[in-house]
Amino acid sequence: MEVVGPVASVIAVVELAAKVASTCHEYFRAVKNAEKDIVRLRNVAESVKEVLEKVRERSRKNGSTLLSSPGMLGYLDDCVLQLSRVDEKLQPAKGTKWMKKIKLRDWKWPFETREVDKIIEYIERCMQNISHALQLDQVAAVEHLNANFDLAKLPLADGAKFDSFSDQLDARCHGETRIELRKTIRDWAHDPNGKGIFWLKGMAGTGKSTISRTLAQEFKDQDKLGATFFFKRGEGDRGNASGFFPTIVAQLMRYLPSMEPHARRALDEDDTIAGKGLKEQFDKLLLQPLIDIDLRGADAALIIIDALDECENDSHIKLILQLFERLCTQTKVPVKVFIASRPELPIRLGFSEMSEDAHTNLVLHDIPTSIVEHDLIIYLTTELEQIRKQSQTKLPQDWPGKDKIRVLAAMAVPLFIFAATICRFIGDHRWDPETQLESILEYKDRTHGDQLDRTYRPILDRCLDGLIANQRPVFAKDFQLVVGSIVLLESPLSSRSLAKLINISEKRVDRILSLLQSVLTVPSKPELPVRLLHLSFRDFLVDTSRHRPAELFVNEEQAHQTLAIHCLQLLLRTDSLKQDICNLNHPGILRQDIDSSVIASHLPPEVQYACRYWAYHLKQGQRDAPAWGMVQKFLETRLLYWLEALGLLGRASESIDMIALVKSLTIIDSDSTLNNILYDAQRFILMYSAMVDMAPLQVYSSALIFAPESSIIRKKFQNCIPKWVGRLPQRQNTWTAAHSVFDGHIQAVNCVCFTPDGKMIVSASNDKTIRIWNVNTRTLDQTLQGHEGAVDLVAVSSDGKHLISNSWDKSIRIWDVETGQQVETFKSQGIGVAAFSADNRLAAWWLGGDGRISSRIQVWNLSEKSAGPVLVNRNGLVRSLAFSPQQQHLASTDRNGVVRIWDPVKGVCLKTLETSVDGMCSCSLAYSPDGNRLAIGNADGTISLCDANAGVLLQTLEGHSARVFAVAFSPNGENLASGANIILLWDIRTGILLRTIGGHTNSIFSLCFSPDNTQLVSASYDRTIRMWDLPSLTETKDTQAQYKVETVRFSPDGTTLASGLASETTIRLWTTITGVLNATVTDVLCDQPDSFVFSSDSKLLASISTDSDSDNNYVQLLDPKSGLQTLALEGRLKDVCTMAYSSDCQQLAVFIYPGQECWVWKTDSKVKQRTFKYLSSYSYASAMAFSPDDRKIAVSFVSGQIDVRDIASSSILYTLKATAEPVYCSAIITFSTDGLQLLSGGSMHGSHEIRLWDVMTGALLKSFESEESEEYGDSLSSFAFSPSGDQFAASSYDGSIYICNLASDSISVEETLNTSSTTRKLSFCTSEPYLETERGLIKIKGGMASNSASSRTTRRNAIFLKANHWITRDGENLLWLPPEYRDTCTSYRNNVLAVGHVSGLVSFFEFQFDD
Repeated sequence: MEVVGPVASVIAVVELAAKVASTCHEYFRAVKNAEKDIVRLRNVAESVKEVLEKVRERSRKNGSTLLSSPGMLGYLDDCVLQLSRVDEKLQPAKGTKWMKKIKLRDWKWPFETREVDKIIEYIERCMQNISHALQLDQVAAVEHLNANFDLAKLPLADGAKFDSFSDQLDARCHGETRIELRKTIRDWAHDPNGKGIFWLKGMAGTGKSTISRTLAQEFKDQDKLGATFFFKRGEGDRGNASGFFPTIVAQLMRYLPSMEPHARRALDEDDTIAGKGLKEQFDKLLLQPLIDIDLRGADAALIIIDALDECENDSHIKLILQLFERLCTQTKVPVKVFIASRPELPIRLGFSEMSEDAHTNLVLHDIPTSIVEHDLIIYLTTELEQIRKQSQTKLPQDWPGKDKIRVLAAMAVPLFIFAATICRFIGDHRWDPETQLESILEYKDRTHGDQLDRTYRPILDRCLDGLIANQRPVFAKDFQLVVGSIVLLESPLSSRSLAKLINISEKRVDRILSLLQSVLTVPSKPELPVRLLHLSFRDFLVDTSRHRPAELFVNEEQAHQTLAIHCLQLLLRTDSLKQDICNLNHPGILRQDIDSSVIASHLPPEVQYACRYWAYHLKQGQRDAPAWGMVQKFLETRLLYWLEALGLLGRASESIDMIALVKSLTIIDSDSTLNNILYDAQRFILMYSAMVDMAPLQVYSSALIFAPESSIIRKKFQNCIPKWVGRLPQRQNTWTAAHSVFDGHIQAVNCVCFTPDGKMIVSASNDKTIRIWNVNTRTLDQTLQGHEGAVDLVAVSSDGKHLISNSWDKSIRIWDVETGQQVETFKSQGIGVAAFSADNRLAAWWLGGDGRISSRIQVWNLSEKSAGPVLVNRNGLVRSLAFSPQQQHLASTDRNGVVRIWDPVKGVCLKTLETSVDGMCSCSLAYSPDGNRLAIGNADGTISLCDANAGVLLQTLEGHSARVFAVAFSPNGENLASGANIILLWDIRTGILLRTIGGHTNSIFSLCFSPDNTQLVSASYDRTIRMWDLPSLTETKDTQAQYKVETVRFSPDGTTLASGLASETTIRLWTTITGVLNATVTDVLCDQPDSFVFSSDSKLLASISTDSDSDNNYVQLLDPKSGLQTLALEGRLKDVCTMAYSSDCQQLAVFIYPGQECWVWKTDSKVKQRTFKYLSSYSYASAMAFSPDDRKIAVSFVSGQIDVRDIASSSILYTLKATAEPVYCSAIITFSTDGLQLLSGGSMHGSHEIRLWDVMTGALLKSFESEESEEYGDSLSSFAFSPSGDQFAASSYDGSIYICNLASDSISVEETLNTSSTTRKLSFCTSEPYLETERGLIKIKGGMASNSASSRTTRRNAIFLKANHWITRDGENLLWLPPEYRDTCTSYRNNVLAVGHVSGLVSFFEFQFDD
């Protein structure tokens, strides 16, 4: 049913709202005492218009059901009535004709503020009623009426939309100009079969932006404008592409509501997507959401991009063009893209690489002169007529006359900027228009200079008119300071902010600006930015060939130096930058949680500008000794405050390039103070800038706490370390070779390589993705997705344009680096081992085989897309493949350590290499750059260096203690890097080990040198990529230990900490209160959680000692203070599953596997007292416990059985089952504190089963079985009873902790906590509602302590180390652990948290809070 009434009412509201908004716009230009109220009323009118236009459009598309809701007509009529009253008061009875007769300066705003408040309140109430009247399923399609999509996640480029507030007064085409041109563009936009992209190119000043704005307004009025982006160099985010796609997407979602849920999903899946590379932003925010909807047959959405040439990054320009070509061809949504720009080289190249079918173009400055001159005459006639009418001087009706207009038009051709500028100049109300016009016409016959001179010279001459000789230098100085700054600013500032930046009064700034309003946009409000009307004015001022008054020449280098000095002076002021500038008082607060208004109020625009651009101006300017002195003072006193400020602004990563830039400018001795500070600052920033971007205030805690002892920055700012840090953890003495850690992959990283220019790193992972990282900013540029299995190999083409990848999904894919698109896919049938030739022309992959007898290797010619020979390896599984640099040979290794050299074209084996490790599996291969040597990484930790031509072993390099999964030669062939669990760097000529590099927490799978041989990048099973600085390897000593800490454990009294280094078979004993190393115990096993155990009285430490004379081990008892052996217990054993002390510390039990025996000793005698044997079918023990009275011992097994025995008689009391079904479940157990009950737990089929047993009878008392779900997916890891015995806590390996109630007839889960990290130790605090774990304290609902006085305190300062690397205080982030200090193991006791690190160090964290 057609709903005529509401539709007509909607149209009426739209027209009235547009009329009110337009009239308010005119008032804004004329009235200066009510601007706030005018803007408020205009904005609400525009909002009403925009919303109801959408309602009308969707009503048209959906039938009229959207307007059929009860009461809709009445609500619309209310809105019409109110807007009519407003319009009537804005335009009295005489209407618009009356208004046209009144000069703008005589207009009066007809409303008081309180009236505006009531009007807005009424209109908003009308709109709410309309919103509520809509059907709920249709409200979702009209987002503006109820709850706008949350755009806070999208960092939009301020002012980039064509109708932004800052550009609202920018010119549009006169209705009678550019008629043919606009028709051509309209026809293209409306042609469903037309090309997707229209390029309007023209030289500077030919009116491109005016045409773009006119088209945008026209298409917006027709509701066919999808999005706009107006680039503008020197205008913050409008000068680059960082906010380009988010700004486009935000607008398109309003135009295409059906796109919104798909874009929302992309943001929900990754709320940092807007900060990723352009390609990833495009794919996830724009392309994929449009692919997911189908609007074929609808009108095309027009996207207008103006001044693309003013985007500061040439590669981004080309990429944007490539991506928009895809946009126009790969979606089911009609999209047209209009681009206006100068014909600069990057844009020409971008279009030259585009299909001819994808775009059309028009050259603006090639339009016939007669047409351009005709349009200029119309424009000038209209503008000068307005000037005549508004002039305070009475001018003749025919002023200035057709002849003079023709002269002006002829002077302007083909530059519309000339016409616009002279009109502003002539219309300056402070001067007589006739005089101004004549001063312009004086230049019509001048032969020297060009149009730029004739445009701007009269304006500058006017500035100097009337000045006597001694006044000119004073004016010129202010002009150069003010205007010189404005034209060179990287981002525009308001007159007020500019005055503060260059440290002069606002009056001096305003005096200069008042003379230049014909070339500058000078807002009436001092807090709004001053902008160049056109970039050509800047060119005119700084070009030495221009004809201008000599004293008004702007020397670029001097002006940049002046700006650099003023920036530094401002930042050196104590009120500009300081610690915690925003008074947040929350060290771990994330930037995303800080209100932007709070940041803006403490970091005004001039300070923000100085923070971002001081280094840029330093580079562009003249640099003298005073300037360098200021730089040094700034680094020594303000560096951390500056980093905090950049972090608050979300721009900490910019500090990397800024410090690198300054460092490159220093021409001082390499050992100078400034250079030393710069080096240290660079290392500091490279290591911590990502953290500062995430949590700005961590620059004072995490960054300073973990910076090396010798760091200059740490020493300079050590007073900034928060007072709540009770003691500082152990730190490295100097900076490590690792410059940066790249986090992002969620599974193991299998391969990493540099692009040929060294600017990007490419990685491949088990998470099925390929990622491209920016080396300079250490940020993710883009993620390539498409493989359906783990990606084990990636390589970059020699020209850097393509990637090639191999995956366990049995495919090889070729990718375009710039666009991230798949170019080609080959079905490889390979299974995890592959290689590419250096030119990416050939590929080889392992096809598999029967394993023991033969394996097959397929060679493929990628360039010809044809299969090559199949190579048959007669000696087992293929482990690795490598092509020689000249592609003449292919090397393979197999499980038996045999290395074969193949001819990949003929398919024959040329030779078999002799190595010293025959029969030992080889894990990796690499050719030297000249192809003469072959490095082979072996499973025994050695590297075989062979002569690839002769097929003989040259030398064997020894140093690793684990499989060597990666080998790589340096580009100059002088060094070899090998990776196992550490990286070793070798001198190939001598075979000498140059450096041991630790840092990764697991096996290293890939290594690659940078093309310039200065950096090494590594990829690991630990999911990280690390980049190492090679020059620093010769400057610093080894700072990374070779063995990571496997276990840390406090003694029960908390006075001693024992740490175990498995690979070093060493236990270290520390005094907790001082963190001092007391003793080192060698030749002990440390690779299991229970490899050493304290007695409950803290007097003994039991450990497993290795016997150097045999393969057997024995148990020894140590003094925890001295580390001296007190007793060596009788018996030799192979391996130990678990150990446990009795409650009275008089007995020690050890379970031995294989053998399935439990041995029990008295701790005062070395003689074994008891031996309990168990069925071999039980497998090995998962837990063991003495009863509280020490008369019974319970052992649980991974098979699910639980054996309970009487110790004195050695008899089996009963055998229990942890689960109803006999399954492999790693059962765990614990006795209640009174010893009357035994709790058991096991996991099966995705659920947990917990059982409570009567210890005396073995009877089952209660049980709990969870439903099968992911919530209960991992095995249980530990138990703990509450002091009262009516609760217990159970933890699982997935980080979940369940608080369970035993008070009722059944076991019930009262609370579920998620720590995201495995908990193996649990205990209830006796008087407070907390659980103590090895990672700290966790708050629980805590019924058992609810009535205690201590439980009522609001803060206990409960410290806990979360899995996301944050140490928290009462659940709030406190201290972030950088990668080198991430935990390999933890222990907690008496408010001290001990953390073991991969470096071999142990950190003690103790915090002291005033509250």
